Amino acid sequence: TFSDAKRLIGKRLSKNLGEGRAVQARHLQKTWMITKDMPVSIQLATGAVSISAPGISLENGELGEMVSVRNLSSGTVLQGQIAGPQKIIVRAKTY
Repeated sequence: TFSDAKRLIGKRLSKNLGEGRAVQARHLQKTWMITKDMPVSIQLATGAVSISAPGISLENGELGEMVSVRNLSSGTVLQGQIAGPQKIIVRAKTY
């Protein structure tokens, strides 16, 4: 539950609540760090080599979640982890 009403300002409820009910985190709509169709930077870093490419997110996600992104130059769909606002980290395939 939220004890400070100031933390709820600007948030939207995802469910109807009866009068007097305590607001819990599960009652609020999520605030996504990455949203579907948002332009993102796809990054790969291995040792001294760092590669960055423009992409577009195909899913909503929060910090640390895995999401699908499309590389705008090649059209390839990749899975990457959200590392920050508009920043997706992909891992190199190792065999």
